[in-house]
Amino acid sequence: AASTSRPSMHDSNQMNMLLGQGGVEGSGPVLRTTAHAEAPGQCVKCHMPDARHSFTVSYDKGCAPCHTAADAAARAATVKSEILNGLLALKTRMEGWATAHYGNDLFWEYTSNITAEGFTAPAQSGVPIQIKRARHNYYFIVRSSDYGVHNAAYCRHLLTVANENLDAIGAARPAASRGKVSNDVILAMIKKDMDRVHRAELNDIEQ
Repeated sequence: AASTSRPSMHDSNQMNMLLGQGGVEGSGPVLRTTAHAEAPGQCVKCHMPDARHSFTVSYDKGCAPCHTAADAAARAATVKSEILNGLLALKTRMEGWATAHYGNDLFWEYTSNITAEGFTAPAQSGVPIQIKRARHNYYFIVRSSDYGVHNAAYCRHLLTVANENLDAIGAARPAASRGKVSNDVILAMIKKDMDRVHRAELNDIEQ
C-alpha cells in the first residue's frame, strides 16, 4: 500500500491470493488460506488435470474429489457474484469520497491512473491513508482476476478491512436497498479500470 503512483502488486497475482499474502489486512485475525492452497500440485491440480495444457478451469476432474462438477460451478458462480458486488460497493464509496473532497470521482486513484485520463492528480499527501489502504485491496483483488474462487476467505477479509478504513473517514456506504448489479456490468467497469492501469504503466515506461 506504500506506492502512490500505481498499484504495487503484479498483474495476475493469483498465487499471492491463493496463499493469502499481500493485501492490507488490518489488525484483527486473518483467515489466510483455504483447502485450495494445500491442493497437491496447487494450480496444476485444478487447471491441468490429465496433463491438459489449456489451463482452463476443469470442474469435472480438477475439483474432484472435494466437489462434483455441478457443486464446484455453483460455488464459483456464487462467490464470484458476491466479490464482484463487494468490489462495486467499495469503488462506489471511494468515488463518493473523491467527489465530496475533490469534485472528481477519479481522485481516489493512484497518480499515474489519474494522469492517464488527462487530469492533474492531487497531492497524495492530502489523500488519507484509509483511501490508500482501500484502493490497494481493491486492486489486489481485481488484479488476481479470480474474484474469490481461489481464496474466498481472504477476499472477504480484504473487502472488510477496506470498508472499515472507509468507515473511519466517514465515507458513505451504498444504500442497503441497492440491488445486485450483473456480473457483466461490473466486469466491464473493472476492465475500464485495468485498461487505465495498463495505459498508466505504458506511460511510465515511455517517460
